[in-house]
Amino acid sequence: MNVRLVRRGSGGLALLCFLIIVVASFRPIDLAVSVNHGDKVGHLLAYAALAFFWSLAGTQGLRRLIVIFIVCALLGSLIEVIQPSFDRFGGIADAVADLLGAGLGVLLSVVGGTVMSRQQST
Repeated sequence: MNVRLVRRGSGGLALLCFLIIVVASFRPIDLAVSVNHGDKVGHLLAYAALAFFWSLAGTQGLRRLIVIFIVCALLGSLIEVIQPSFDRFGGIADAVADLLGAGLGVLLSVVGGTVMSRQQST
């Protein structure tokens, strides 16, 4: 497995996740389509993907992973605070889902990084 290629691809996917999150967070929504708690699952998955790909895009030092977690959590919280200015609903439950997703993404990247390290050493 080419680790450099994985890191480069992960960086691009992290940027794509970021752009999707920002655009989707400020787009008008159709409330008739909403699913019971489906948006919370969407928040969790979006921030998990962002943190996962961002974490894999570089070295996996503990300090870096903590910074990624904090930045993702702050991004989610900031978006929730700003959303009411765009006729959207900001909510604590959404921010919690963002936080949990960021944590899940970082944890999954540690597992992925461990697997990549083992495959690289063989």
